[in-house]
Amino acid sequence: MKEFFSLSTKPTSYRASIYNLSGEFLNSRNQLEELIRMLHTNIEDFLTSTKMYLKANDRFSIVRAGNKLKNLLSMIEAYGLLDYLDVIERECQHLDTLNYVEKLLEDFKNEYLLVHSDLNRQINKIHG
Repeated sequence: MKEFFSLSTKPTSYRASIYNLSGEFLNSRNQLEELIRMLHTNIEDFLTSTKMYLKANDRFSIVRAGNKLKNLLSMIEAYGLLDYLDVIERECQHLDTLNYVEKLLEDFKNEYLLVHSDLNRQINKIHG
């Protein structure tokens, strides 16, 4: 979680942050909402596909699916979710850890729900 020092009324820590996006992008509620929709769609695709890959014991596809999310998660500074993807990738290198990967994916989903809520609060705070 990234910590910020600020005298404003903004919360001082975030699970993700849109505050450092470029000014033009940040000033458009429509663009921010489209970013959130795109994130949600990509996360849902990731969770759906990894469920299938788990059943097939396809560790490499789980890692590839996670890698597709990394740029978008970096853009919104969702470091907790990025950490989950890194741990999932490391665990997929082992032959006996699919049960742990399944648990990590469930934790990833729960963290995402918190990130999603946090991002919506930030959009509402900026564009009220």
